[in-house]
Amino acid sequence: MKDRSINEFKESTFIKECTFNGKICSKEYFSNFSNLRYGKCVTFNKKTDVLRSSETGIENGLILSLNLEGFAYMESTRTLGVSLTIHDPVAIPTPEEKGYIIPPGYETTISLKQTIFKRLPAPYKDQCADYKARSEEFTRSKGECIRNCVQMRTFDQ
Repeated sequence: MKDRSINEFKESTFIKECTFNGKICSKEYFSNFSNLRYGKCVTFNKKTDVLRSSETGIENGLILSLNLEGFAYMESTRTLGVSLTIHDPVAIPTPEEKGYIIPPGYETTISLKQTIFKRLPAPYKDQCADYKARSEEFTRSKGECIRNCVQMRTFDQ
């Protein structure tokens, strides 16, 4: 068995091992953000060249080994373990809505297939987004778009 430890993360006891398609993960693929419910969160492959896995099976794609024993849990959640959110690299992660809760002490396998819809630019529009006025650096999910649309229409009334 090959050594999959990531020396770059020795200062962090949370991520013990990480590989993507059999190669040790680079520190550059990780970034941190804060979440009101879960506290300190880590994102893999955010706004970088999108990593792709064309092979199937448990030895391909992203493989993480996490240390959850000494992890400081937030008082705002009763859940032990981690919330894993799979999202577009340029989208804002929403672990409260789309997170998979993974308890400590278990191996978990998640498989997925992604379908991407590209909307036509202005002058074509849907009932939710004004593409001409958008200047955000991130992509809104369908849920974020609907919440924003409801909020905007509520304020208009």
